[in-house]
Parts: sequence; structure tokens; C-alpha cells
Amino acid sequence: MEQQLIKLLMHKEFFDANKTRVMRSMFPNELSDLYDTIVNGHESYERDLSSQEVREIYRVSNPTATRAKREAVAEVLSDIERLSPIGSDVATDVLQKMWQQEIGRNIADMGLAIMEGSPEKLMDVKSLIEKSENGFVPEDNVTPISTDLETLMAYSQNENCWEFNIPSLSHVVRGGKAGEFMISFARPEIGKTAFYISLVASPNGFCSQGANVHIITNEEPARRTMFRAISAYTGLNEGNLYKNRIAATKKFAEIAPNITMIDNVDASIEWLNKYCADKKPDVLIVDQLDKLGVTGTYARTDERLRSIYTKYREICKRHNLFGIGISQASADAEGKTNVTYAMMENSKTGKAAEADLIVGIGKSDVTDNEDKRRYLTISKNKLTGFHGKLVCTLDADLSRYTV
Repeated sequence: MEQQLIKLLMHKEFFDANKTRVMRSMFPNELSDLYDTIVNGHESYERDLSSQEVREIYRVSNPTATRAKREAVAEVLSDIERLSPIGSDVATDVLQKMWQQEIGRNIADMGLAIMEGSPEKLMDVKSLIEKSENGFVPEDNVTPISTDLETLMAYSQNENCWEFNIPSLSHVVRGGKAGEFMISFARPEIGKTAFYISLVASPNGFCSQGANVHIITNEEPARRTMFRAISAYTGLNEGNLYKNRIAATKKFAEIAPNITMIDNVDASIEWLNKYCADKKPDVLIVDQLDKLGVTGTYARTDERLRSIYTKYREICKRHNLFGIGISQASADAEGKTNVTYAMMENSKTGKAAEADLIVGIGKSDVTDNEDKRRYLTISKNKLTGFHGKLVCTLDADLSRYTV
């Protein structure tokens, strides 16, 4: 049955409908490698994949695989090609049973951990039980979307768009709306934190537009990030803030009610879901998204990251918010100005597939006049379709991106 599922997962429609319920650990040996290859293929091409295409994607993605390994994968693919097709309804039923069995194994593993002195796993067990009960059950409170054009136009006109305040960026992508998900990434010390602080707190940023912005950080201490937000809004660097603290406090009070920052190095994606249900942010930023915890047992990093990004996308839709996830760029982006999502750390994990917009931040390795120049590369854009590189300037002392 696992081979039949692999065959069906090559079809984009079946893959999209079931990707949150499929786990790599469901597949043995070479089938798990083929599963990874199919995920990467859909992320890159967003269409149905043939067996030959899967074979080529595997070959290119695994240059160090031994000849024996390549032959084993090719043999399994040949077996899959010869399989008689089955209905997607039958496959979904079987997948449900496999999925619930996998959840059961995870619960058993957590039970052992609790017996060995890890009581904090009790909440994870509760979450998994709820997931097992509800994972394949449609929501009862779904409402069909209106077909009336006037109603749709009125909704579109009243829908908040939190506009980007960096002119070169807003010229090609106006901003982000509820339910949308953006990834921003860069190498260390290039300006990732300054980028989202600029969008949030500098003049005409999300907070000035009235957005309720929540920032969860497990990277830079939140008190330091808040300091940078005050600089971005007031136009005063750290030294001048100390000299003008009364005026700065009064000025920042204009947007202070709209910005919340939280340090939580132990944050999990499940905690984040409950947090959003309680706090109801308009804009949610997680720095860094890759470091969130996630319930379940994952044999590999790529499987864990795919789960985090899929669930974060679901949070954006479920809680009607614009989500931004901050990530790192790999060493391939060092000194580069054109930083595409292929240069994102752990890019071959399905992370990019979940995002509507991906912005890579690059910087030339030339110093002097180039030091403040930053390059924003939009390598995925489901919002307006624009792809390309934008040039802007970073004032690091104020955490402001400008033209």
C-alpha cells in the first residue's frame, strides 16, 4: 500500500489534499527517499510529477548516493510504475489508518518518556490524541463562500492589507493580508531583525497603520529588539535615546499599544496556536521559525521543519492573521546580492512550499559605499507574481530600510 501512496502523491491534487497527514516515517527504506524527492519536486514545480521526473530529481538532489542506492531507488520506481491505479478515496481511507497508527506509535513513545520522568510530555500526548480524533474529520462549521459579485467586492475592499513601508518593496508587493505567510531570511548580521522591525515600527509601518503586532523571539533577546523598535519609530539611535528618554517615551507611546514582544525559547507550534487564539494578533512574527518545537517524533530535521512550516501556515489561516517567519540563509548566500529561496537553510524540506512570499536579504562582500546597501530578492510570490531583485538602504543604527 505504501507504494500505491507514493504513486498517488506524485499527483499535485492528492499531495496538496493529504500533505499534512503524511509522515516520512510511514515509508520504509527507499520509499522514504522517494517521498522526500516528491516533496521537493512539488515545492519546485507545483504540478504533477512523472516517474521519470522523480528519478531525475532524486539523482540531482542526492549526488553522493552510492550506485547501489541509486539502483535500489530506480527498481522501486519501476515497481511503482507497474502498479494498477487505485481510487483516491480508497487511498485516503488507507492513509487515515496508517496516519492513526503513526500517531499511536508517537503516543506510546511519549508514554515511555513520561514513565522515565518527563511529565511535560502529558500536554503533547493530549495534543496528539486530539489530532488523532480530528485529523481526518471535516469541520462542521464550514460556510460556503458567496457567489455574489457585490458581496465579494465589498469584502475585498474592506479587507485589511498591512502595507510594506519600504518603497522599493511596496512598489511590487503592496503588503500582506490575513491568511498570508511570508518568509524572510538572510545570513547572520545582514539585517533580518532590522528588516521586520522596519516593517513594523518605522514610520508608516504596520503599527502606525493600526495593526496589532506580536513578535515571538527565540533568537535575539526581546528587550533588545524592543529597543530597536523604539529607535526605528523615534529616529533616535541608542545613544540619543538615553539623552532624550522623556521625549522618546512620549513619542513611542503613539504605537506602543500595538506592539507586543515575547521571549520564549521553549515555544512550540502548538503553544503558538493557543497563543494566537487568545491574543488575536493581526500580524505575527516568529524569529526564528525553524527553532520552534513541534509535537511528534521526527527521524530527520527535514520532516520536523516541514511540519512546523505547514502548521504555521495553518495558524495564519485559522486565526486570520498575516504571518512572517524569519529563517537563516545557508553559507551559499555569503557575500551574494541575489539570495533565492534555494539558499535558505534546509531549503529542501518543504518550507518554501508553504509560503506566499519569500524575501531573501543579500549584501555584497564589498565594503565602503556598499556597506549600507541591501538587496531584497523575491524568489517566490503568489501575491502579485513579481520575481526579481530590489535595491534599498539599511540604516542599522535605526533599524530602518529605505530606498
